[in-house]
Amino acid sequence: MSLSNESNCVELIYGLQRALDLDSTTAYSVLCHPKTSHLRSQFSTIGWGCGYHNAQMLLSYLSGASKEEYKKAFGEEIPSIRKLQTLIEAGWAKGWHLLIRIYKVGIDIEGAAQLRNSLCILLSERRLTPSGHS
Repeated sequence: MSLSNESNCVELIYGLQRALDLDSTTAYSVLCHPKTSHLRSQFSTIGWGCGYHNAQMLLSYLSGASKEEYKKAFGEEIPSIRKLQTLIEAGWAKGWHLLIRIYKVGIDIEGAAQLRNSLCILLSERRLTPSGHS
């Protein structure tokens, strides 16, 4: 995983905002925070990695916006796709132990069942998408 050049990203976001502000046809615009990093894998994800990359970009924003809290939760680095998969699986494992009345309660029970509780078996075949959409 690599980060895009941070200063170029900041300049790009501010430049886009200026251009959109000057364009009379723009009713409104929503751009990411300038400190949000664009991340890409060292390997090809061929369409299945976008959810993980979105999570990594969100985490890059949080790492700058809430530094101490982020550091406590994730350390210094943005988690790799493999690490994100491990964190999701750990959440699934914790969730299976909760029972309220007759209902199983947990973290994304449907997603865990759909993927047989494993994202790391075959990295290229395990997609991070809304439940029921693979």
